[in-house]
Amino acid sequence: MEEWVLIPTGKSNWMTYVLMVNFLLLVFCKWRYQQQFFSFIRIIDTPLYFSSYGDKPLYLQGFIILSVLFSLVNVSLFICFYLSENAILALNFNLFALVFLGISVIVILRQFALLLLSYFFELQHFINQYQFRTTTYLFRLTILMFIGVVLYYYTFDLSPLFFNALVLICSVLYVLYHLMVVKQLFATVKQGGLYFILYLCTLKLSPWILLINGLKLTL
Repeated sequence: MEEWVLIPTGKSNWMTYVLMVNFLLLVFCKWRYQQQFFSFIRIIDTPLYFSSYGDKPLYLQGFIILSVLFSLVNVSLFICFYLSENAILALNFNLFALVFLGISVIVILRQFALLLLSYFFELQHFINQYQFRTTTYLFRLTILMFIGVVLYYYTFDLSPLFFNALVLICSVLYVLYHLMVVKQLFATVKQGGLYFILYLCTLKLSPWILLINGLKLTL
């Protein structure tokens, strides 16, 4: 006689909904922008992909807007998992909402700052290429994050070592991606190189310090 096998409960419904919505967002992005999506995932043709789509401002590209939204959700979930696994803060929807809102505000403010920087110092082409390349690499990285979070959250045999290894891999890839973009584009800047260095130091680092301090005060 067969025995019933109880499936462990305790998985949060909000997490399932968020992961499902994000998966549907990825599917819609692939369906709506099929040609660009397949160009995007073909890493071997990355230079051709950058030259074909990189000169247009990000806010005018639907594919990039959807990919940024997908990335924001995944980075927020990843940060929440990290805080929970290291016993810093409890994993719940309020934490996710705060992290997502904080990161979204940072991204929007940074976009305005970059628009002003490109306008005043005539760096439109460079800024467009820089943002497009970093967004592309981040989208690829957050697809890996998404798969890792799903596996870790719904697979009971995986230990915290799996998640810590995933954090290390994603962190290394994130740094390498940025170094790669800077190496590719920095030599093309004829003027304003100093301002770009200031941007990297100020707009890239200070918002995250503010976000971390804000989470400490709020939670």
